Amino acid sequence: MTDDASTPKPDAAPTSSATPSSDAATDAGGLSAEAVQMIRRQAIFGDTPRRSTQFQKGQSGNPKGRPRKIDREASVVTAQDELFLKESRRVHTLKEDGKLVQKTGEEIILISTIKAAVNGNAMAQKTYLQRSDRAAIAEMKKNDEENAPWQLYKDHWGPLFAEAKAKGEPEPKQLPHPDDVILEPGKKVRFCGPLDEKQLEQELWIRDVVKMFIAQDVHDRRMVVGRSYRKITDYPNAAENLYKMYNSMLSKRLQYSEGHIFYMQLKLEEKTKRELMTFVVKAWKSFGLRFPRGGSFGDISKYEKTLQDTTRVMENLARMIREKAEREKE
Repeated sequence: MTDDASTPKPDAAPTSSATPSSDAATDAGGLSAEAVQMIRRQAIFGDTPRRSTQFQKGQSGNPKGRPRKIDREASVVTAQDELFLKESRRVHTLKEDGKLVQKTGEEIILISTIKAAVNGNAMAQKTYLQRSDRAAIAEMKKNDEENAPWQLYKDHWGPLFAEAKAKGEPEPKQLPHPDDVILEPGKKVRFCGPLDEKQLEQELWIRDVVKMFIAQDVHDRRMVVGRSYRKITDYPNAAENLYKMYNSMLSKRLQYSEGHIFYMQLKLEEKTKRELMTFVVKAWKSFGLRFPRGGSFGDISKYEKTLQDTTRVMENLARMIREKAEREKE
C-alpha cells in the first residue's frame, strides 16, 4: 500500500494548522510576551498604557516654572498714572471747626478712612491697618538702609576710641563720637552729642559753667556756717539748682557724674575761706562778669517775694552768662 501524501507521518513536523505554543505564537505574530500581556489587560480591565510624557515620580512636571506675566516696568509712568497723581495731590479747601483749611485729595481720603475706622467701620479698619502695616515696614526698611553707613562708622571708629581710652591716650579728634551715635533696628539714627566743632565748644563751655556754679555752691555753704535758719527752704541753694540745670543740658557722655561732682566739692572744701572767695571771684571774672566778693546766690532770694521770681532771676543770670560767652566767640 502506497503512502498517502495527505496523511502525516509520526515523525513529521506539525503543519501551520496545528495549535501553536506561546513561543511559536510570539514568533508567528511578531509580538513579545509583554505586549501580549498588555493587550490582554487592556481588553479585560480597560487599562491604558502609561504615556511616556507622564510626570516622573520625584520630578517636577514643569521644571522652568509658571511663565511670568508680561507687565510694564514699574518705572514706566503712563498718562493715566500722571493724571491720577495730579488729581490725588490737588489741593481742596475744606471747612474744619469753623475754619477754612487746605488739604490734598490723599489727605482727605486718609482722614475720612481713619474717621470711619474709629467709628467702627470694619472695612475701613481693615484698610487702615493694612496700609499702616505696609507703611511701617517700608519706613523701617528705609531707616535700616539709611543707617547702614553709620553702622560702618561705628564699626570703624568705635575700636579706635576704645583702644585710646584703654591706653590712657587722647581720643581721636573725630566727630560725632561713636558712643553718641545711637542705632536701633528699624528706627532713624539718633545723635546724643556734638556733631561738629562749634557744638563741641558750646558743650565744653557749659561744663565750665557747671564747675563755676559748683564752686559757688560750696562757697555759699561755707558762708552760712554759724547762721541760723528757721526752715530748710531758707538755705541758699540757688547755685546748686543752677549747676544741676546746666549739667542736665550736657550730652549724656559729657555730663558730670554724681561721683565726679562730689570729688570736686571735696577738693574745694580743702580751701580756706579766703582762698575759696578768691577762687569764686576769679571764676566769675573768667566769664567777663563781676560778682561781689563773699556774695551768695542765696541772698538773691531776699529781694524776691515768690519762688517764681527767684527762678526768673536765676534764669536771667544764666542767660546773661551764655549770651556774654557767645558774643565773645563771635
